[in-house]
Amino acid sequence: MDGVLIRRAGRADALLVAALTLQAARAEGLEPATGFLDRFAEAWLGAYEFHPAWWAEAEGQHAGILVATWFRPLPWPGRPSGGTLRTERLFVRTDQPGVRLIETALRAAAREWATARSVAEILID
Repeated sequence: MDGVLIRRAGRADALLVAALTLQAARAEGLEPATGFLDRFAEAWLGAYEFHPAWWAEAEGQHAGILVATWFRPLPWPGRPSGGTLRTERLFVRTDQPGVRLIETALRAAAREWATARSVAEILID
């Protein structure tokens, strides 16, 4: 989709990931308690390796986010070591044109990342 950028969230993006998560909660009719942004950012940073995230930018605005959980079991004979990547949260602002295309682009970025790391099971829905 023209004008849409998908980026993997880095550690420096913790507050952005938290802010987009807050928007997702509000879109579901929830109102997180005071201090949610800081608590979420701190928790996400502490588990950064196991909760990869990608964010979308469209027309110069933050448009959405996909946060995943990477389950990596301990090694075991005969079992692939790549683990499982599963969607934890997928959110795209409904005021964005091309919501479905943005969702598809976020999913594709997560799948590409997982494939490059030999993740055995990719459950990005």
